[in-house]
Amino acid sequence: MKRTISIILLILSFGILLAAEKDSVATRKYYRLEEIRVVAKEPQESIGSITVKSLNKEDIAGEMNFFDAMKGVTGVAITSGGKGESNLRIRAFQKKDVKVMVDGRTLNGGYFGNVNLIEIPLFDVEEVQLVKGPVSSLYGFNSMGGAVNYITKKPSSDDWLKLSTIVKRNNTHNTKAVLAHDFKTWDFWANYSYNQTGGYMLSNDFKPTQYENGKVRNYADNSSWDLQSKINWTVFDYQTIGVTMGYTYADEKNVPNSIYESKVRKFTDWKRYNASVMAALIHSINVESTHRAYYDGFDNRYHEYRDQSMSFDSQNSWVESYAIGYEGKVKMNYWEKHFANMMVKTERQYYYRTDLGSYKDGLENATYTNSIAFFNMSQLSDVLEISGGAGLSHSIRDVIGVKKINTPAYFDFSAGATIHDLFFERINMGVSRNVQYPTMRHLFSDSSGNLDLDPENAYKYEIAFLNTFNFVRPISLTNTFFYNHVYDMIDKRGSRYENYTEVKNRGWELALMMNLSKSADLEFNYGYIDLSMNKDYPYYEVPENQISCILRYRLPYDIRMKYQFDYYDTRISPDDLDRLYTLDDYTLHQISFSKAFGKNRIVLGVENIFDTDYSEEYGFPAAGRNFTLGFEWVVF
Repeated sequence: MKRTISIILLILSFGILLAAEKDSVATRKYYRLEEIRVVAKEPQESIGSITVKSLNKEDIAGEMNFFDAMKGVTGVAITSGGKGESNLRIRAFQKKDVKVMVDGRTLNGGYFGNVNLIEIPLFDVEEVQLVKGPVSSLYGFNSMGGAVNYITKKPSSDDWLKLSTIVKRNNTHNTKAVLAHDFKTWDFWANYSYNQTGGYMLSNDFKPTQYENGKVRNYADNSSWDLQSKINWTVFDYQTIGVTMGYTYADEKNVPNSIYESKVRKFTDWKRYNASVMAALIHSINVESTHRAYYDGFDNRYHEYRDQSMSFDSQNSWVESYAIGYEGKVKMNYWEKHFANMMVKTERQYYYRTDLGSYKDGLENATYTNSIAFFNMSQLSDVLEISGGAGLSHSIRDVIGVKKINTPAYFDFSAGATIHDLFFERINMGVSRNVQYPTMRHLFSDSSGNLDLDPENAYKYEIAFLNTFNFVRPISLTNTFFYNHVYDMIDKRGSRYENYTEVKNRGWELALMMNLSKSADLEFNYGYIDLSMNKDYPYYEVPENQISCILRYRLPYDIRMKYQFDYYDTRISPDDLDRLYTLDDYTLHQISFSKAFGKNRIVLGVENIFDTDYSEEYGFPAAGRNFTLGFEWVVF
């Protein structure tokens, strides 16, 4: 912690010295705050503020998937542990509470309600839109904890083929080929990638256990192929029709076990696939609509062995899951600067499982969820914008071949206001009540499921103050205060899931961005979450204090440097028997250098510079020092 504070003071002191330079038009033109900013890219879906993380080619070094891209965002705790899956928590909300989308298309959370970000390659992404506070009903059901939307790049009219690769230690690499072009009236994009790793290297300070000797992490090797494609047509001058398709296959997918247990885990026959059809229609000068029909599914076989010799297959399960649905939205400009939005969504989630234990004969189940929502946004003056809406939803729980249960309709709402140029450049205020339906595990688990569960619901409040001003140099400062209260929280009570508790949290986030000189920008983010408000409910793997600091510097010969350190406070983490442990706080440092040669570039980087030994979850040590070499080549 002392080393962290020293580094913070050093960087801030360096910034103050640089800021003392004489201001001029020549230095101002380099002022850029686009990397992490607070905007409303889709105002008809926004209550309060949206954090946008830009993923431009100058800023990405060793990120190979969306899990890597989400690290270092204040208010976000992202870890990996059991079954090798990512766990994304936004302001202490659980992974199942966060809606994950690509270009607005919801990804299937499956049986556990979790979208594994490690499995999603980082193809041509423009930015990540992150909703942490109150959520509009237009995001649909199951977005109580927030929403993450990955926005892909539009194909260029100049380029056709781009090749890239990222190489790390221990035969870890990601190789991509992107074939894309814009023909004005239609465009296409196809991304093929191959990912392989022989497992990551542990820190030299790691202390071996009975089941993990250090060096290369046991059973962390895997390889996969991924193909994603989309095509869009403009018809009748204004209307757009699009089709997306994707397929991912892993021929080897091993899963690191806890360093305190002898189990070995692996997946075989692992596949994921998706398809969607979209239409964006302009009906008149004041009315437009979007429609999307989608399918997102996966299947795999999971093995669990009791000993490291893999002589006894204690669990051999086959899982098939998919989500199929339709979402339609209509936007109307019914008066100048007044917009009405309506949404209708219906979705079926299906799950089938067979294994050696409780599901020998196989079990099929499904849920059908429907919702309708209305939302209005009005700009009353140059100073004030207000927005608000409400939604209704209900579901059907289907144990196929046995029985169906209809739930009552559930109500949610949202309201927000934005004030411009009143003491601050912008003030965002928002409140929402959001509904989160039980996962299929909560409902249908043979050992602990409960078909009579009510949805969870959360009241979320947020107020953010944004100001930009010149203190010799341009500075942007945002302070965000939030409060969340969850009712009917679902958790195990004995051996069965029940709605038996409520939890609260509150916190503060600060984002400071400074233009230090014509060559340097500094970004400082601090997040605090008060976790002491629930004495009987521990928030797993959520740090009370979190710091992220990024220094971007333009070196001679137009070499771009990015230096980042992140600090994570102590966290509570359970083992397989739900015994709780306190994980040590830790600080990570990384640096990268990027040089462009026309449209091509090369990247060199070092992650975890000081080879810190730390764990994101109990029993699952993270990677030690790593080196990155990357190339990007626009062929034609």
